[in-house]
Amino acid sequence: MEASSRFGKNAEQGIKFCGVRWGLFPSLQAAWVISNEKWFNVKGINYLKLTGGYEISGNDNIDYYATRTYFANTQFLDKATATVLQNIQNPKLQWETTNRYNIGLQTSLLNNRLNVAVEYFHSKTDHLLTRKSVSDITGLATMWSNDGAMKNNGVDFNVNAMLVQHKDWRWQAGFSIGHYKNEITALPESNATTIRTYALDDNGARIASSEKQIHGYTSSIYGDNNILTAVGHAAGVFYGYKTAGVFATDAEARAAGKDGNYLRYPTGISDASKSSRNFMAGDVHFVDQNGDGWINEADMVVIGDPNPDIYGNIYTSLSWKSLKLDVNFKYSLGNDVFNYQRSQLEALNNNWNQTTAAVNRWRYEGQQTNMPRVMDTNSELWVNNERFSDRWIEDGSYLKLKNIRLTYKVPVNLSWLLGLSVWGECNNVFTISKYTGNDPEFSAGNGVLYQGIDAGYLNQGRNFNLGVTINL
Repeated sequence: MEASSRFGKNAEQGIKFCGVRWGLFPSLQAAWVISNEKWFNVKGINYLKLTGGYEISGNDNIDYYATRTYFANTQFLDKATATVLQNIQNPKLQWETTNRYNIGLQTSLLNNRLNVAVEYFHSKTDHLLTRKSVSDITGLATMWSNDGAMKNNGVDFNVNAMLVQHKDWRWQAGFSIGHYKNEITALPESNATTIRTYALDDNGARIASSEKQIHGYTSSIYGDNNILTAVGHAAGVFYGYKTAGVFATDAEARAAGKDGNYLRYPTGISDASKSSRNFMAGDVHFVDQNGDGWINEADMVVIGDPNPDIYGNIYTSLSWKSLKLDVNFKYSLGNDVFNYQRSQLEALNNNWNQTTAAVNRWRYEGQQTNMPRVMDTNSELWVNNERFSDRWIEDGSYLKLKNIRLTYKVPVNLSWLLGLSVWGECNNVFTISKYTGNDPEFSAGNGVLYQGIDAGYLNQGRNFNLGVTINL
C-alpha cells in the first residue's frame, strides 16, 4: 500500500486513510513442480515446473502539483514580471494502474543438460496519465487526466544447453527470444484530432480538399508532428509521408497529380500569387494518399514502428581446466528507426556540410536517383522535400557482439582466500546491421516517445578491460 502527495484527494481507486488516498498494489505468484508428483514418470524429463502470477503496480510519474491550480512567474520583454496560469486542478487525478498476468513453464531435459523456459504475459493499464486538451478560454492547451488505457502482451523464450561436459572440457550455449506488442486502447475524447486541409485553385480561391480524424495526438520530437500516439496503434509510432522515389522528369510530376496536373504543395491562403507550388523534376515523389492532387497533412500515415518484432541474446561459455571463455551476442529484428542525424546532413536545403550521398543528387532532366535536387527554403520553387517521411526511416535490426571475456582461475589453496581470478574483456566488439548511422543501439531519451530516434549522440565505443576478482 502506497500513497503520494501527487495524488488527488478525490481519486477513484484505492482507499482513503488519514485524509489521503492510498493505492493498493498486491502481488501473487504460485508454482507447481509437476515433476515432484508421484504419478509423474516421463522419460527424458528431469524437472518440470508450471508458474503463474498476478500483480498490480502503479505509476505516479506526474508533476508534483498536477492536481492543483497554480500560477508561475514569467518575464515580459526583460522589463516586467507577472504570474500566469500554469495548471488547472484535477482533484480526481491518480496513479496509473497496471494489472499483469503471467504464466510460464520451466523444464530440464536429457539428464539436466537441456533447460527450456517460456513465459507469456498480458497486462492492461488503465487510468493512463495523459494530457487532455482543454478549451482555449482557459488560457492553456492541456491538463492532466487519467483518461487513457493501454494493453501489452508478449512472450519470452529461453534455451540453455550443456553441449560438452567432460573432466577438463565444458561447453555451454543458449539463446533467448522475446516478443511484445503494445496498443493504445483509450485516450481522452478531447484528443480526437480532426485534420482539415484545403487546396487552392489557380486564382487563389479556397476549395475544400479533405478531412481526416485521428483519435490521438501527435508530438513534435526532432520534427513536426512526427510521433503518433493514437487508439489502435502502438505508443510512439512514426507518423509522416510515404515516398515513391524522386521525379526524374517533369512529365512524371504531372502524371502524379490529379487530372493531368502537377502534384502540388499548398503554401498558404493569404497570398494568391504564392498559394501553391508544383512538384517538379528532382523533387521527392510523396504519395498522395487521398488522391486530391495535393500533398498536405491529410497524406500523413504511420511510416514506422520503433518496437522490434523479436529481440534477445545468444551466448556461449567454453571452459578448459582453469580457463573460461564467455561470448555474448545481442540482437534486435524488425524495429524501425528515425535517422534524425541523416535528415539534417542530407536535407540539401542549406549551406551546412552534407554527407557524400549529396553527390548523387538530381541535376538534370531524366536523371534516375533517390536524392532530390538542392533547394534553399527561401526559393520560390521550394516544396519541402526534407519533410518528415520514410526517407529518414531505416531498418534498425542488428546483431552485436556485446561482450567477450577470457578468465583464468588461479589455483590457490589458502584458508583465507576462497578464489582468485584474472580476466580480460572487450565490449561492443562488432555490429552487423544495414543501418547507415553510427550505431543502431540507441535511444534519444528514456520516455516511450523517444525510442528509435537517432539524435546523433556518440555511439557505444569498443572498450577493453583487465581485472582481478578476489573472493575472501
